[in-house]
Amino acid sequence: MMLFAVNSHAQIGLGVGAGFINSGRMLSESSLTKAHGFNGFYAGVDYTLKFTKELSLMPGIAFSYTTGKASVTKTNGDWITSKVDETYISVPIDLKYTAALAKTVNIFVLAGPVISYGLMSSEETNVSISTYELELGETINCYDKGINGSYPYSPFEVLIEAGGGVEVSRLRLTASYGFGLLDRYKGDDSSVSIKRNQFKVGLAFVF
Repeated sequence: MMLFAVNSHAQIGLGVGAGFINSGRMLSESSLTKAHGFNGFYAGVDYTLKFTKELSLMPGIAFSYTTGKASVTKTNGDWITSKVDETYISVPIDLKYTAALAKTVNIFVLAGPVISYGLMSSEETNVSISTYELELGETINCYDKGINGSYPYSPFEVLIEAGGGVEVSRLRLTASYGFGLLDRYKGDDSSVSIKRNQFKVGLAFVF
């Protein structure tokens, strides 16, 4: 009887959206932490499964692309600057609570896990050693553990995101922030850890 009651109230809505994403890669080495910010876009679809008028489950799938520059300074004064390009497939599973402000205007908050897998993470590196610069011009795969001098990390990650927004008729504006839970570094240096946080803001059309 309870299962039938839940299913009889459940409604499914499809959302298609896109927006801006800022991805922050946190590289910690011994007592030094470097934050590298990459900007880009995301696009995806989601399904809103309503259990009540206020409470719903909103799983989805999204593709994202970010690009930017990262720099690391060594203790001997040498530094490495890289142009980083990354793409991800992400599956958010959010619990959403909605409150009505007017007939066609709602506000909402959401929170839940995001499971992500990196399709590509590449770096084109420029190195400064002592008094001269060396332009390598070679693009490396950041997921490749066999590259010496790099910080290889896993393509798999889990984030916890929280956010909110407003719905006006069939348009939905959402902003959220996700915190990376996993240390993605897979090299041999025990003093190094890599995590990723992300901020998103986007607009979706709900069918």
